[in-house]
Amino acid sequence: MQQRRIRWSFRLIALVLIGFLAACGLASSPNLIHLGQSTETQDPPAVTLYFDGDPTTFAIADLTVALALFLNPSATTAQIQQTGQDIFGIQLSPDQITGSGPNPLANFDLNGDGTPGQIQDLGVALAVFLGADTPSSVNSICQDVLGLSCNVTSSAQLPRPGATPFPGSSSPSPSPAPGIPTIGVPQTINGSLTTSDELDPITLPGIFYKDDYRLTGVNVGQVIRISLISSQFDAFLGIINADNGNVIDFNDDFGGSTNSQLDLAIQSGVSYLIRARTFSEQEVGQYQLTTALVPMMPSPSPNPGSGAFNIEVEFIDNSLSSSQRSIVLQAARRWEQIITADLPDATVTLAQGFCNGGFPPVALNSRPIDDLLVQVTGARLLSGPGSPGGTIGQGGPCGPLRPAGSAFLPVPYGRIALDPFDISTLETEGALLTTVLHEMGHTLGLGTIPNWDPLLTNVGTSNPRFRGPQAIGRYNTLGGAGNVPVEIQIEGHWRESLGNELMVPSFTFGQTISLSPITAAAMTDLGFGGVNINLADPYTLPPGGFQVGPDDSEEIYYGDDIADGPYFLDPSMLERQQKVSGQFGLETYLQSRKSVESAYADRR
Repeated sequence: MQQRRIRWSFRLIALVLIGFLAACGLASSPNLIHLGQSTETQDPPAVTLYFDGDPTTFAIADLTVALALFLNPSATTAQIQQTGQDIFGIQLSPDQITGSGPNPLANFDLNGDGTPGQIQDLGVALAVFLGADTPSSVNSICQDVLGLSCNVTSSAQLPRPGATPFPGSSSPSPSPAPGIPTIGVPQTINGSLTTSDELDPITLPGIFYKDDYRLTGVNVGQVIRISLISSQFDAFLGIINADNGNVIDFNDDFGGSTNSQLDLAIQSGVSYLIRARTFSEQEVGQYQLTTALVPMMPSPSPNPGSGAFNIEVEFIDNSLSSSQRSIVLQAARRWEQIITADLPDATVTLAQGFCNGGFPPVALNSRPIDDLLVQVTGARLLSGPGSPGGTIGQGGPCGPLRPAGSAFLPVPYGRIALDPFDISTLETEGALLTTVLHEMGHTLGLGTIPNWDPLLTNVGTSNPRFRGPQAIGRYNTLGGAGNVPVEIQIEGHWRESLGNELMVPSFTFGQTISLSPITAAAMTDLGFGGVNINLADPYTLPPGGFQVGPDDSEEIYYGDDIADGPYFLDPSMLERQQKVSGQFGLETYLQSRKSVESAYADRR
């Protein structure tokens, strides 16, 4: 699929070029340039195609100048500028044209076949622009975009940085091109994107200028925070595998701004490129790229004192027995041991039934909440009446988002529904507490709140992962590698390879289930303060993946247990979301982001 998508990108560019040539009456000519010059084979030591005065990159400006001179060897600066506007929709400055010199495609035989100035030679130029660096890759691209081979011989010297200028050109030889610049940790680089920069090959034929930096001086297991900030364009940050060009991670808007930020867990054997580019086509401007080491979050004092985190449990009916209610309250008190810092008080107004499943059962009118209100029933599931052996419980937050600077704090309202057909069995088997702890984890935000999705990577693939730096640190400390594995398709749970962990999608009667340091640390990543890692349950990451119980044990799947939203944003908050102007609702906002990020997601 990836190869097919890239080839169609090449073909789109070719169609534009060939269509323009055809309009000029040139596409069918076997020899496109006639200058009255000798066509004797020349054997230069190397070839360069850096026409815009910048010898370090072969960018869209170079291709524009080359094509303009190919069509008209005596083209003026104004005519070259017009070609850029007509074909590529870009405006070149005179400074970007003065380094072009005489028409190189007329003077040079780029495919090494002894005849300069043919359509195959233009194909070589286009292929090099698209990133080809070997004769075979040039021929392959020519076949894709022109429908013919460029017949590049193995001895042909392809255009490259730092090569000698064209014969007859008065331009001085360009200096050898520097390698990809590096960035260490911590470091801040003030850079700028210009129309002379290379285009991002991932989003061709779109015109997105980019700067790459090789990440150096890092150690396996470290988590690096990378930020791209610009007041002149909408920033888009990518992490690329330098060895194969695949996307490791990316971020568009961070925390409601048009800046970008992500946390990268350093893995063994991977060379990282940090890509600074724009979200929108043809944008240029200055930026600041910063790297910093993310420290492990220390645990707070076990006695936070006043202002402690509070989960208010409200039973909306008499469906749960006294003992079952006690278990629900026990689960709330357990989570209060893990999360200790107070959140800003909220005043919530929700219409009756706004959250679906009959929640809230009575409208909330300016209801003060500190810090989380959870309404609970055992009379039905949120999705329906329930059934024996099906989904055993459902939980999740709903309602108003809690803005906090560059992110959202956890939502102040949630609900939990337990299947009435399974409650007694769960209580008898000693599994009701595990079930409520799990659903309350979703209600707090694991797998649900808007802060969860931006921390996922490889979404929709066979290897989704969670890249919250605190959870990554605990996962690696326990023997894991890289980002925390997330369950395939059910991307609101940890993967079953984490064994008897609280937030995997199943458990076995009779086994000890742990609220592990990984889940506790993830709460910090999701916006909670004062997370007490020391009070997480003892936990060992199983070396062989999910550990099943004895042969006579019963494995219980939570099923479709995540109740996520709906959410809504305060209109004043929307005004600060530059991408969401005129939209009301987080789901629409997230969908718009996904559509523009799809090209990068395809290359993961």
